[in-house]
Amino acid sequence: MSDPLPIANCPIKLEVIFCVQAVFWPLLSNLVLDEFDRELERRGLRFARYADDCNIYVRSERAGQRVMKSLTQFITKKLELKLNEAKSAVARPQERKFLGFSFRVGPEVKRVIAPKALDRFKHRIRENTRRAKGVSMETTIEELAPYMRGWRNYFGFCETPEVLVSLTRWIRLRLRAALWRQWKTPRRRRAALIALGVRPRLASNTAASGRGPWYLARSKALSVGLSNAYFKSRGLPTLIDGCYRNRLEPPCTDPYARWCGRGRRVTAAPMPIKSAFRKLSKMPVFRLKSGFACISGRRASVLL
Repeated sequence: MSDPLPIANCPIKLEVIFCVQAVFWPLLSNLVLDEFDRELERRGLRFARYADDCNIYVRSERAGQRVMKSLTQFITKKLELKLNEAKSAVARPQERKFLGFSFRVGPEVKRVIAPKALDRFKHRIRENTRRAKGVSMETTIEELAPYMRGWRNYFGFCETPEVLVSLTRWIRLRLRAALWRQWKTPRRRRAALIALGVRPRLASNTAASGRGPWYLARSKALSVGLSNAYFKSRGLPTLIDGCYRNRLEPPCTDPYARWCGRGRRVTAAPMPIKSAFRKLSKMPVFRLKSGFACISGRRASVLL
């Protein structure tokens, strides 16, 4: 490689130090897929896109198949991008997920947390509470608290607060079981329960029980000694706090999100977007991914 060209007698050396994918990828996607957004706008299609994930909503499954076929050709031939056909499909909105959310059918359509997002959350909590056997409860809660707050700030946008209540209760049960394992012997367990305010007789009966930690985590003694107030005083957040505040607005006003209704210009996500979600949830959706994926609902939609 030749020496750098001098400018004002000072050599310039260009070097890429690092690249943060979470920040760079949405911006790069907007640059590459801006022409795609304009094409969808020109066709008058309703869609929502973030990075390389896009939902396009149409009126029927047949329309979804037609739009998916034409847009696949547009992506592969005009934009010269590779389409991930394994993640591209025409399906109902409730059968697919978008940015961690899905929809639940019934008398009222509701925005719910996607099953895979719940599984990832539970896996992360299990990993942390499984390690709690060798560390103090304060250390375990310090590790859990930032993750729970961040998860709550994003998924508090769901319309099923009962799921958040259930998850919060499940986390407390795992922490009670972890503490029970840490105490190990009946003598230490009895002393710890009494120190936490449990009646001596109840503490003795629970400490002498041959049941396992998960069963006893639901017992009266541990519910009294390791109450909700106990965990709150130790800094454990709940997932329900702020849920109702977030239900009218998206998790973030992300400048990289693109939204478009029929006949409107491509724009950033409107605030609030609850009414838009309700309308779109009644359509079939088909999803494309580049990594691109496609979905279809009561109307059909395309995800890219």
